[in-house]
Amino acid sequence: MLALLFLNLCCVIVIRSETTSPSCIVPLTQYGNSILAADLAIGTPPKMVTLFLQTISSETFVFDATIDLEGLGGKKDNYNHNKSLTYKKSYDFVWETQAKDRQISGAVNGEVAMETFLINGSVSIGDQPFALITSVSNWREIMYVDGALGLATGDTPASKFAPELDPNFLTNVQKKAGYSIVTLWIEGRSTPTMPALDGQLTFGSEDPKHCCTNETVWVDRTSSALWQFRLRSVRAPLLNKTFEMSQQLSQDKFNQAHFGLKWNPMSDMRARYIRGPNTTIQAIASWVGAEYDWQNNSYSILCEKVYNGIVIAFELDGGQWVTLSPQHYVIQEGWNQTSCDFVFRGYNDSQTPSSSTYDNIWQFGQMFLQSHCVHLQMATGTQPNSKMGFSRTLNYDFVGMRIPRKPEDNSAQMPASALLLSLIFVALSIMFTNYYV
Repeated sequence: MLALLFLNLCCVIVIRSETTSPSCIVPLTQYGNSILAADLAIGTPPKMVTLFLQTISSETFVFDATIDLEGLGGKKDNYNHNKSLTYKKSYDFVWETQAKDRQISGAVNGEVAMETFLINGSVSIGDQPFALITSVSNWREIMYVDGALGLATGDTPASKFAPELDPNFLTNVQKKAGYSIVTLWIEGRSTPTMPALDGQLTFGSEDPKHCCTNETVWVDRTSSALWQFRLRSVRAPLLNKTFEMSQQLSQDKFNQAHFGLKWNPMSDMRARYIRGPNTTIQAIASWVGAEYDWQNNSYSILCEKVYNGIVIAFELDGGQWVTLSPQHYVIQEGWNQTSCDFVFRGYNDSQTPSSSTYDNIWQFGQMFLQSHCVHLQMATGTQPNSKMGFSRTLNYDFVGMRIPRKPEDNSAQMPASALLLSLIFVALSIMFTNYYV
């Protein structure tokens, strides 16, 4: 229990790691609250495109120049397959919109083809299957991007246009460039006074420049396609509170039929919050004093709770832990300095997944990814099981300083809990510095 209380103290010494081959870095740009995009080049001659990342699908698609993207609120100068020497068409496709699809309404026409993708201007991935969209009646989201880059490693229900695309992008990168590990790092979050910051996708490295790689927690991946892992329980060690998977299944009527299933969260780059079963999220909210807002179907929490010292700990396979400190679950939204946003969300009855997708009822979205690097280790000859890794970002203990205090607390006096934590951190920093010098 004592060990869990100190898990929120991130490493202060950067441990450099070496790889057998140079890693490949792809800078990321964040649009709005949930679109994380990468700039790649495709075709011959290379044409730069901006593709949003999706880990819930292996599908990569690109809008063609034949579409009036400007009329749909998107970009004007985009990829033209007629000008590429390496474009290879396979067949035409027509996709009809699903009733609940949040992105598209109407039919989508296009071609399944193969093209050369260039990563960071140096790593060439030839004959990469993708869906070229040549006609779309209505795209519900403003298109800051030219398409999507699928980072799942197999077919998923989220694949829309051409589910049979094979090999997927990450498998092709591993096969043709030799990169079996990929790391996602997001620098931070946006506030009214601090715009959204960027991130990085690193192929072939755990990214020691941004991640505490000497304390990476590795667990078996529970899906051949998704960035998915097993969750055993959720705890608040300071309060001696625990909520286990069996408790949630026994308390929710819907879940009684699925008692034998496990919690298998997925890391979802397009999700903003941490979503989970209602009963579990209600328990976590009660631990930290968050209150449910019926009107907005969300939770709010006093901004001053950022100093409460209550760490939320997630138990993974093998008794390993990943933690979330108050500065990562108490988030300022807008200019309100009194009431903050609580990053956990519960599924209501209409949102509860069907039994076929119940394994994915937990989603670890960008609010979690901003505090933890996520590593995907694909299977290799010497490592037959694919794994997921988690390591805290090097700025883990500092991003909470972006949370302002209440207006009446703007005195120079620091709260006792914050002062104690600051003194502990300074003492540890001096200790580590003296030890390593």
